[in-house]
Amino acid sequence: MKRTKLVYVLPTYDADSPEHMFHIYGFLEAVAKHLDVWLVIERARGQPGFHNLKVYRQRTRAPVLSKLEELAVMLWARLHGYKRFYTHYSISAGILSALVTRILGGICYYWNCGHPTKFVPERVRSLLDLRIKLRNEVLLGLNLHMVHHLVTGTLTMAHYYSETYGLELRSIRLMPNWVDLERFTALPDKPVLRLQLGWPADKKVVLFLHRLAERKGAHYIVPIAREVLAAYEGPTSELLFVVAGDGPYRKNLEDEIRKAKLAEQFRLAGWVPNREAIKYFAAADVYMMPSTEEGFPRTLLEAMAGRCPFSATDVGGVKDILTPTQARFMMPAGDWRAMAAALGRLLADDALRDELAFEGRAHVHRYSQDNVVQTFVSLVSE
Repeated sequence: MKRTKLVYVLPTYDADSPEHMFHIYGFLEAVAKHLDVWLVIERARGQPGFHNLKVYRQRTRAPVLSKLEELAVMLWARLHGYKRFYTHYSISAGILSALVTRILGGICYYWNCGHPTKFVPERVRSLLDLRIKLRNEVLLGLNLHMVHHLVTGTLTMAHYYSETYGLELRSIRLMPNWVDLERFTALPDKPVLRLQLGWPADKKVVLFLHRLAERKGAHYIVPIAREVLAAYEGPTSELLFVVAGDGPYRKNLEDEIRKAKLAEQFRLAGWVPNREAIKYFAAADVYMMPSTEEGFPRTLLEAMAGRCPFSATDVGGVKDILTPTQARFMMPAGDWRAMAAALGRLLADDALRDELAFEGRAHVHRYSQDNVVQTFVSLVSE
């Protein structure tokens, strides 16, 4: 049987990445068992390690020349029978794939899942403001109208793009994020993980694992911790807040911890490669995600797979991926006191945490890599 030929454009490759891109590498290896995949990588750190698919790593770094190189690669692929193009986030690659398929035939898909207009400044006061406005409004809008199909994570996100950018809902395709459950089944027990991570075995650990930026709620971490500690009925020495991540808010966070005199209750781990992040979820007692902006947060899937109950904000498509019980711990964005209260309830009730851990592990199977691979193959073969 003749296999569908697909060009997949990935903006970055880094085997040590702390970002979500890491999940795509194993996913593409699995997809390549069903499709003829040619991966085009715009920027790579280190040598890409793929075995079952063709890989083209762009060589040119100069802005204009790199796009000409990418266009030449797409034209070559199209003339050699590749009719399907799938771009992950790269706006320029989405536009180029649309040009190629609109002129020479074929179908192009473009993945985006977030709220790109939420952080566009109302008034342009600097060159950075202008760049953000051009990228998130003008160029992204042009891209979304040029490609055949926007692909996004949930129905809530599809409605956002339809209303914000004027897209027809029927042209938008849905594909959830995924998690490779096999990575979690091979983990040792929690006591062993804590020993490996250097965490105390006798403390209840609240985990924040995300980019340290205000859009991810980094400015709520210390207020939440203070509220949880103030309301905790047991000795506060039993609680430890682990922050895994880095970003522009790191210095502010360190200052806030010092001023609140909470150094003993905090541990800042810095960036954690995604391949190691699974240990953090499996070793923690609860996870908090106080983000003010998300699309389809994969960290919640990782928390479920790691049997770590959580409290998260009602942003993006979060409500679309939770069970009714999990949704009880979903709080309005910005309501850090409500999140602190939710975390307090989880920390105080061992049976409740066990119930949510079991429920999350069962629920996350619908987002397993194997299931989403089938969804993706069907999508690009339609």
